[in-house]
Amino acid sequence: MLFGPSHYQLPSFCLVLLTPVATAWLACPKENPRKVAKPPPTRPGERGLQLLGWRVLDLRHTFEFLAGGASFIRLQLEDFRWLRGADEQLTKGFEELLRGRQGQSCLAVDDVLSRNWDLAYPAESELLMHLRKNREALVRELLTLRPSAGVLCNRQVVDAAAWNKRKASKFELQELWKIFFRDRKVLVIIGELFAPTYLEFFLQGAQSAAARYVQQDEFNDGLAGLLSDLRANVEDFDVALVVGFPDPLGALLSAGLDCAVQTIDGGLMTIQPRAGKSHPEPPPLTSTTSGGWAYPRPHLRRDTRWLLLNGQWDVHISPRDAPALPASFHDGVVEVPYPIESHSGGSLRISEHELLWLRRRVPSTNWGRTLLHVDGCDWECSIFVNGVLLGTHQGAYDPFTFELPPDEAVWEIIMRVWDPTDSGCEYKVDEQPHCHRCCESGWQPRGKQSLQPGFIMYSAATGPWQSIWLEEVPQACLIHSAETHLLQPRADSGVRLEVQVAPGCELNAKLTASVLLRGQTLVEESSSAGAQVVDLPPLPELWSPDRPTMYTAQLALCDSTCDRVTFHFALRWLSKSESHGPKEEVTLLLNGEPVFQSGVLYQGYWPESLIALPGPLALEELREIKAMGFNLVRVHATVLPAIFYHFCDQEGLLVWQDFPAGDGRALPLWDSARGTFEQTGTVSPLEMDEIQRFPESASNFWKELEAMISWLRSFGSIVCWVPFNEAWGQFQTMQVVQWLRQFGGNRWINMASGWNDVADLFPGMDAGDLVDAHNYENLPHQSYSGAPSNCGLCQCRVVLWH
Repeated sequence: MLFGPSHYQLPSFCLVLLTPVATAWLACPKENPRKVAKPPPTRPGERGLQLLGWRVLDLRHTFEFLAGGASFIRLQLEDFRWLRGADEQLTKGFEELLRGRQGQSCLAVDDVLSRNWDLAYPAESELLMHLRKNREALVRELLTLRPSAGVLCNRQVVDAAAWNKRKASKFELQELWKIFFRDRKVLVIIGELFAPTYLEFFLQGAQSAAARYVQQDEFNDGLAGLLSDLRANVEDFDVALVVGFPDPLGALLSAGLDCAVQTIDGGLMTIQPRAGKSHPEPPPLTSTTSGGWAYPRPHLRRDTRWLLLNGQWDVHISPRDAPALPASFHDGVVEVPYPIESHSGGSLRISEHELLWLRRRVPSTNWGRTLLHVDGCDWECSIFVNGVLLGTHQGAYDPFTFELPPDEAVWEIIMRVWDPTDSGCEYKVDEQPHCHRCCESGWQPRGKQSLQPGFIMYSAATGPWQSIWLEEVPQACLIHSAETHLLQPRADSGVRLEVQVAPGCELNAKLTASVLLRGQTLVEESSSAGAQVVDLPPLPELWSPDRPTMYTAQLALCDSTCDRVTFHFALRWLSKSESHGPKEEVTLLLNGEPVFQSGVLYQGYWPESLIALPGPLALEELREIKAMGFNLVRVHATVLPAIFYHFCDQEGLLVWQDFPAGDGRALPLWDSARGTFEQTGTVSPLEMDEIQRFPESASNFWKELEAMISWLRSFGSIVCWVPFNEAWGQFQTMQVVQWLRQFGGNRWINMASGWNDVADLFPGMDAGDLVDAHNYENLPHQSYSGAPSNCGLCQCRVVLWH
C-alpha cells in the first residue's frame, strides 16, 4: 500500500527509529568512495522555480543528474512532518547527512514545485486549495534544509501518479530508466510493499543484477546492523535501487547507503502514467478559431475528385524497438491535421523512445488511380496500406505522396512515426560547447521544437500536422509542381513557365499553357514533345504588395492521356541597385523600384495547435498585418502549409522564408569560450562561425533543404531565403549560398540572419544580398543605426518587429 497525504501513517516496525541512538546508523565511514555529482547545465527547457538560487529540475534534467552519479532521495511534505514529530536527534542527523553530501544526493520533491503545477487540477477545487497550502509548507521546509547540490529533483521519475498524459508519455519513464541502468551492476533492495512489475524490463540491459529482500523482522532486530550489512553488500555494485518501503523509510535507507554507492529511492516505482483526466479542459486562448479546411493545394489544383482524411485517427504507441504492425489501437485518437501533443490534436506526449502509430480505414473510392497526400509529417513517417509498406519519408516540412493500390474494397491506412526532436542535441544556456560534431542524434531540421520547451523553445510536434487527403488523378504523366520567372530583369521581358513532373514519367509528353488574367485569356503556347518548359510573351502586369496581380495558367501535360491542372502565380523580379554611399551600399529593388520592407517575425506557433495552423481563419491575421501598414512577414524557423503562401500571394505580402534549423549552434559572439579561442588562436574564425556535422546530419540537411526549396519555388510572394538564423545549424555557409543562387529562383539571399555573417572570411565571393543584425536591447532604431562595419553589401532598409 502507498501511504498518501490523506491517510499517512508509518508501520509499527519503523518505531525502532525513535531511540536516543537512532542517528548512529546514519553515520558514514570516514573514507567516502562516492564521487561528487555535477548538476546538469541549465537549459531553456528546464521546468521549475528558483527557490533562493536552487533549481527545480524537470524530468529529463533529473535523469541527467542521476546519470552523473547523484543519488535520489524522495522527501515529500508528509515525510517532513513525520521527521519533525519523530525525534529531534534523528531529524538533526538526517539533515546534517544530506547537507554534507557535497552534491551527491538530490532531494526529490512534490510536483507542486513544478512550473504550472496547478493547471493539472480543476480550478478552485478543494484539492487545489489544499495543495497550495502544502506547497507553502514544503517551501518552508526546504529553506531550512538547503541541499548542498543546489538543485531539487523531480519525484515523478519514480512516481507517475500525479502526471498526466501531457507530462509523461506511455513508455517514456520506462525507457529513460532502462537507459540509466544500461551496462551497470545493480543491487535491488526490495521491501515488502513492492510488486516487481518493471524490474525485468529495467534490468535487461544491466551488466549484472542481484536482489536483496528485506523482511520486517530485520528492522525489529536493529536498523544499524541492517544498514551495515547493506553497505557491505553494495561494494561490488554501481548502483543500489531501494524499492517497496513506505515513506519515509525508503528515504532514510537511501540516505544511509548514499555514502557507499549511488542509491535510488524508488518508492513503489509507479512509473506508468495514469489515464487522462475525465473532466474537460478549456482550450488555450488564441486570436484565431478553427473552421472547415479547403482544398489543401490551392495554387495548383486538378479538376478531379478529392477527399480530406482529416479528423480522428486511432492511436497506438509502442517502444521504438517494436516496429511491427500493431494488432490493436487502444491509446486514444488524434485529430488530424494537428500534432498529437497539441490541445487540438489530442494532448498526448510522445518521446524519442517511442513510435506513434495512426490508423484509419477508408472505403475504396472507385476512382481508378488514387493518390494519398501527406502534406506534413514530423519526422520519419512510414505508410502501410492493408499491411503492405508503401514507403518511408524523412522530413517534417515538405509534402509527400504515395499511390494507393487499386481493386481494394477498403484501404486500411496505417502511419508509423518516429521523431527524435532535439534528443541528444538540446540547447544549453551555460557551458556552450564548440560544436564539432556535437550532435550524433537529434540533428534533423526542427526549428524551435524541443522535448524540453522553455525560453525561446516550443513544444515538440510528432506525426502529421498538415492535411492528409486523397486525390483522383488520370493515367498519365503527372505535373508535380510549377513555377514562372522573367527571362530578363525588366518589365517587358518574356516569361518562362516550367513544370516538374512526378517521378517515373517518360519525358515525351507535350506541355500546353493557357494564361488568363481576371478571367480573360492572354496567350496560349505549347512546348515541343518531351519539354517541360513553355516560353510566353511579355505579360502586362507585375506583382507587388501595392498591386498583387495574380495570373492563372491552365496547364495540360499530354501524351496518350493528359494531366490538367490550374496554376495560380505571381510574376515579379528582384534585383539590387548599383553600389552607392560611403560603404558601397546597394538598395534592394522589386520590379526595378526600391522597396522599403517593414514586417513582422511570424513565429508560426499557436497555443492550441503548436506548429499547425489552428484553422483557415488563422489566415485572417495576415490581413490584419497588412492593414497595420506592414508589407512583409518573415516565416521564422518553420514552414507553413501551401494555403498560407497562396494567401500571401493574393494579399500582397512579401515573405522571407527561414530554413528550420537543426543540429547544434556555432559559438555566439558574446560567448566567453569564443573569447578564449580568439585570444589563444587555437581555433580558426570559420570553425567558430560554423559547426561541423556528422555525415548523416550533413546529408539530411541538403536533402531537406532541396525538398523545401523545390516545392516553395511556386510562390512569388517568397522573396528571400534565410538558410541560417543566429548561428543555429550553420555550416558550409558559402556552399549553401551558391546552391540557393543556382536553384532557389529569383530571390534575395540573407545568408546568416542575426550576427554570424562570414563574408569577411571569403572576400570576393557571393555572400548573399544583405546583412541583418538582431538588436534585442532597445526599441527599433533607438540605439542602432546604419549597416555593420563589415557590410559592403547593402543598405539595411528592412525593419522586422518582434
